Amino acid sequence: MQLMKFRIFRITKIQLFMFAGILFLQSCIERDEYPIEPYIEFSDFYVMIDQASGKEIGVIVLKFTDGDGDIGLAPKDTLYPYQLDGDYYYNYIMYFYKKQGTNFVKIETPYNIRIPIINPDDFAQNLDGEIYIDIDLDILRTAITDGVFKFDAFIYDRALNKSNTITSPVIQLD
Repeated sequence: MQLMKFRIFRITKIQLFMFAGILFLQSCIERDEYPIEPYIEFSDFYVMIDQASGKEIGVIVLKFTDGDGDIGLAPKDTLYPYQLDGDYYYNYIMYFYKKQGTNFVKIETPYNIRIPIINPDDFAQNLDGEIYIDIDLDILRTAITDGVFKFDAFIYDRALNKSNTITSPVIQLD
């Protein structure tokens, strides 16, 4: 009987040592903390050929952070406040500016899309990463005839927190 008590105590000591080791290792990991409002930055723009259609696609790359991880909408998110004709149906809003002389003129119709859910399992965590936005260059070239443009963009998260608004550098299509 005493041997069994010793074994239980010994296992408990090992478990306690392992738990203390895990806590120590976790305390060494530096975790970034972000505000709950999403934050975006322009990262890149490049042109690629869509394999299926053979069309040129412009790809906008945005870096993002979000403190509560609730960026993105599911296809089923169509009820208030995400209803089709509502202000939050689209969670990525972008306005193009075409060059006219030495100035840039805003194209009044925004380019809106729905960013899909990025973090489907756990909305309550810090996120950072990149978002890739595809643009049909055939359509863009009808509005921007000389191929020189820039854009403003922002996003909403599921809690309707609005990100900062970014402005891209001037982009020249070849």
